[in-house]
Amino acid sequence: MTADRNAQEIRTALDHPVIDGDGHWVEHFPTMQDELRRIGGEKAAEGFAAFGDEVYRNLRLTSEERRHRNLAHEAWWAVPTRNTRDRATAMMGWT
Repeated sequence: MTADRNAQEIRTALDHPVIDGDGHWVEHFPTMQDELRRIGGEKAAEGFAAFGDEVYRNLRLTSEERRHRNLAHEAWWAVPTRNTRDRATAMMGWT
């Protein structure tokens, strides 16, 4: 690949799909949950959901509580909010 080719030319030359793998899985959570349940059963779906539950719990901690537990501040931008404009703005990204 050279710098002279644009993105469409590069994609056209590929014989495989290009998948956005930079962490934007949150948009697909309901589908992933269903597929995990179908493939791995209820335990798999529950395990996946438990990760999100842990994020919510950690977001409620104060800075002092996080420091005491040696936890970093969780990523907050993927967590649903009552302010839908904030959520929509965060999901727009750089598309």
